[in-house]
Amino acid sequence: MKKIVLLLLTFNLLLFANVAKIVAMNGEATVLRDNNTITLAVGNELLKDDVIQTKENTKIQIIFKDETIVTIGKNSEFKINDYIFDEANQQYSANLGLVQGTFRTITGKIGKVAPEKFKLNSKSSSIGIRGTQILSNVQIQGDTIFCTEGEIEIVSQLTGETITLQAGQFVQIREGEPAVVQEFDAQTINTTDTNTKFLNDEEKEEALENFGVTINQVDPIAVETQEETNNQDNQTQINQTTSNINDTSTYDDLEEIAQDNSSSNTMQTYSVLMGESGSDFFSSSVLNSGTDGKMLFESGTSRRLNFQLDNILSKYSNDGSYTGTLSTIGTQSIQGFNPISFISGSYESVKDSEDGQMNLVFDTNDDIQWGTWNVSFEDSDNEEFSLNGYWLIGNQTAASEVQKLISDGTSANYSGHALGKTTMGTSFDASDSSVTFNINFGAQTLTGNFSLANESYDEDVSGTLTSSGFTFTPDSGSGSGNGSFYGSNANSVGGNFNLTGGGYTYSGVFKAKKQ
Repeated sequence: MKKIVLLLLTFNLLLFANVAKIVAMNGEATVLRDNNTITLAVGNELLKDDVIQTKENTKIQIIFKDETIVTIGKNSEFKINDYIFDEANQQYSANLGLVQGTFRTITGKIGKVAPEKFKLNSKSSSIGIRGTQILSNVQIQGDTIFCTEGEIEIVSQLTGETITLQAGQFVQIREGEPAVVQEFDAQTINTTDTNTKFLNDEEKEEALENFGVTINQVDPIAVETQEETNNQDNQTQINQTTSNINDTSTYDDLEEIAQDNSSSNTMQTYSVLMGESGSDFFSSSVLNSGTDGKMLFESGTSRRLNFQLDNILSKYSNDGSYTGTLSTIGTQSIQGFNPISFISGSYESVKDSEDGQMNLVFDTNDDIQWGTWNVSFEDSDNEEFSLNGYWLIGNQTAASEVQKLISDGTSANYSGHALGKTTMGTSFDASDSSVTFNINFGAQTLTGNFSLANESYDEDVSGTLTSSGFTFTPDSGSGSGNGSFYGSNANSVGGNFNLTGGGYTYSGVFKAKKQ
């Protein structure tokens, strides 16, 4: 049984004697100070020039005087190079060293009043901020940096290049490699973010409101009893637990409870934009994965469309037949036809199963829903054009739950269907398609079969998996597919694919349930 240490927050933040304090910790960590190595505990104060080192399966969170919060993951090293927060004399400086490992930072007051004075530095990069949440993975081969909120400016220490990241973008800084700004999806960030997650803004604000220095031990049996009720709704559970420990739980305590649930709050979305041979817009299909009904489609550097399935989360909770509008996010761009103007967009759910009489029906007892979407644009010549595709959404299984299946060496079989279209112009759905997977979690491998459009495509596939998802390719022909685990105990799988065989390409989304 893991013992959870809670810091009860009782005094004003200004009572901090030093630059920062450890407010939560799981595992073991030390600080190197004046050539002495000191074992850390919750409540310990931190000084300028301290070097914090974490061990395997360790995660700690520290809060600075200006309310900057840093989470440090396992096998990491973090140094407080410089820190000044003097509101009375308006003197501010924060220079934090990311030496090795994984870090997530929520900037505080310095980031708001003097953002030019806040720097995160590693051997490969220097990060400046503008009111931001930043996730960084620092390794010998270079850095991977995510901007999850706000905007950051990165100077590569390797090339001198300056890179700007907006929220939702990441970049890799590597010796001898170009720094390419990319959009990140849930799979990409979860691979890095396993050990560095935060409360939402409301929970952070509540915790900071009464921040202090008194440390008490909460009865671990009471905490364990509370955790045993975690099969209830995740957000309700967080609220209940916060209340039960006098509204003073620290960041990791709430995360432990959330991660122990069988599913996460992530509504993982997969989508497909159907291309058309010879099209001036998209000559081939484009696959995308995101969250909460967001769909980003890019082809090279000259074509970029970004959509949102409006109100999809509320419609998902009702299941069954529904329609909705589709809107654009940000600037849309198709080189040679700019500016393009969005006219309208819509989406519709599609039946995803068969009853005993071979009739298509909605399966209202599963973890995934899917459907079609279409949009209309007007190009620079005032000519209207349309694009369409497919979408899939569900409540993604928590990475910790999938990791347990991997650790336990579990195997499972899945069976389901696909929804999509071929370059022959024919469509397929649950009535004329079948999808199967045999997943060996212990070996982190999978095999399966896709039979589409009344077996006009029938090929075996194989692939690999991690705790955040999987990829696969056909054993013959070409193409690929991506997927995630959904529901309690990875009860379902779903994703998208683009598979070619017999001279034709088959693109769409798939879903399958554990048998």
